[in-house]
Amino acid sequence: MQETEGVIKFSCFHTFLEDELPASLLHLLPIWHQMKANHWIGVDEHNIGYGNASICGIQEDSTFWISGTQCTLITEMTAKYFCHINRFSLETNSVWSEGFLKPSSETMSHAAIYAANPQVRCVLHIHDSGLWNAFVNKLPTTPLEFAYGTVAISKSVSSLVESDFLLPHGVVIMGGHPDGLLAFGNSPEEAFQQIELLKTKFKA
Repeated sequence: MQETEGVIKFSCFHTFLEDELPASLLHLLPIWHQMKANHWIGVDEHNIGYGNASICGIQEDSTFWISGTQCTLITEMTAKYFCHINRFSLETNSVWSEGFLKPSSETMSHAAIYAANPQVRCVLHIHDSGLWNAFVNKLPTTPLEFAYGTVAISKSVSSLVESDFLLPHGVVIMGGHPDGLLAFGNSPEEAFQQIELLKTKFKA
């Protein structure tokens, strides 16, 4: 049975504040709006939000900004609703963050990609049943038994991204998270392009 979307499973040590927002978020927002227009992120029939996006700042470290929990329900998305991830631990499934909202429930999958490859600067998590069914176990796929938000899936994502096949951009199919895909690249545009390339192959 498919799990309820949007439930935070990691330990979250969050400080609520309106943090200073990096200019890089201005490059991510147009991609966010395109994803929403394509219904790759949005709200399901149970009024639960799905999909998220993140981007690294200009500093060469593994801190990043990610859309806040359930913010796909927000009609007018702005940079205010992104959360700063200061630190994370894949081993303990823990996140230290600050912002107006708590971070997305998929934060650890994003963290796993950034930790595996410092060349990655943007990660997009979308839902598309057609792409998922077409490419599950054909593209790099996490095991079906690994549920979203767990240490197991984070480690699996990290391992796939570390492989030569995927560097420095690509797509991971989330086997245990039906309809879920992770696209990544060195910019929001490159990450988005990975999804569009899959769409082209799907229609061919």
